[in-house]
Amino acid sequence: AEGFIENLASALPALWLALDAEGPPVAAACLTALRPGDSALLHGVSMPGMRRHPAKEALARHVLREAFDGYGLQTLRAEVEADNPGARGFCWRMGFRLAGVLRRGTHRTDGRWVPQQRWELSATRYRQPLGLSAGPGTPRVR
Repeated sequence: AEGFIENLASALPALWLALDAEGPPVAAACLTALRPGDSALLHGVSMPGMRRHPAKEALARHVLREAFDGYGLQTLRAEVEADNPGARGFCWRMGFRLAGVLRRGTHRTDGRWVPQQRWELSATRYRQPLGLSAGPGTPRVR
């Protein structure tokens, strides 16, 4: 197992897990297409039934802090399937703005195409103070 973890760390150095003290992992997040000082693509998965779990919220805060403060990113992107309300809600709560929609984004095994949304969060927007002056879509979790 130790070798596997070392290989995983070298292949995906920006990978984090959210663990529940009394159960299985709650969520995972990683940054790919990582260009320190510039941009990255955020990927995340969440276990079913773990909506608004404190470990997920902590993971979200940690990943954003690492992305912008640790890697010095200027832009963080997330691409989510349009029919995934949990992922869309996460993006909105974290302050991402919808940047575009790819109509034929994801091809499902049943032959359907599902639109894919591209969300973006800038370093400037991430650092905005919370409150009414920041406007709609302001990050609520930090």
